Amino acid sequence: SRWKRCMVALAGIYIEIILATIALAAVVFLPPNLLQALSIYIIGVCTFGTVLLNGNPLVKYDGYFALSDLLGIPNLSDQSREAIWQLLGKWIGRKAPFTQPLDAPVWLLAGYWILSTLYRTMLLLLILWGVNVLLRPYGLEVLAYYIAVVVLGSILFNLIRTVRRLPR
Repeated sequence: SRWKRCMVALAGIYIEIILATIALAAVVFLPPNLLQALSIYIIGVCTFGTVLLNGNPLVKYDGYFALSDLLGIPNLSDQSREAIWQLLGKWIGRKAPFTQPLDAPVWLLAGYWILSTLYRTMLLLLILWGVNVLLRPYGLEVLAYYIAVVVLGSILFNLIRTVRRLPR
């Protein structure tokens, strides 16, 4: 059933929350030592990793599959991309190359695409900023800028290539 698939998709998140709870108990009840420091690290990884990535439905991890199963929309990401191309095709006067039947309203799928694209873009920029911060003390910010230009350039190249493939 839909609920069972949703629960299976969220099982990893449950385990991480249980692990973070055990680590929290270790921090509270153990004297300060290496094990307590490791427990704090586990709490950080389990909670922030779970909230920001694994449990977030805007990134294609457990939260995404749970939302997809909960809404009953298989291939939520693909359908949202199809919906946005249909809307953009109407707006710019071109027909979308693939037209598959959608399992949800176009506005809902397009809204999901916009939110997930903004979130993934924010994560990408955060990662690129983090790379810059890590490489700056070593005088390697040129390498960080090179990585950023290559990543952002490839995204722009793929976007232009995709728009050019739309039939008139």
